[in-house]
Amino acid sequence: MAKGTQGWVVGLYVLGMLITGTMNTLCTKIQFTLSSVGIDGKPELFQKPWFATLDMLGAMGLVGVVDYMVRKWCSRRSGKDLPLLADEAPKVAGTNGQSNGRSYAQKAALVSVPAAFDIAAT
Repeated sequence: MAKGTQGWVVGLYVLGMLITGTMNTLCTKIQFTLSSVGIDGKPELFQKPWFATLDMLGAMGLVGVVDYMVRKWCSRRSGKDLPLLADEAPKVAGTNGQSNGRSYAQKAALVSVPAAFDIAAT
């Protein structure tokens, strides 16, 4: 646990992840087991992978907005840009206190590469 982080805050984060993860799994399962009337008037399974991709894109966009707002609120409150969770990776000498020598933008760019392949695959 990061220094200065209260236990109830961490518990709240864990509870939030459990609730939202469960909701995501249930909504995806419901989404792929729905049936509707097709063009010919017969019931068909709802098989629209693009809709699931759009759903995830919207959710990730919403999380991005919330993350941005929380970061701005934390930086105004404390006077510096703080992450929500402390990076406890070992520090590399000569990297200005950054773990692995990568800035936040570089880490985001590294994550965007597999995300782009994920979007392209659907």
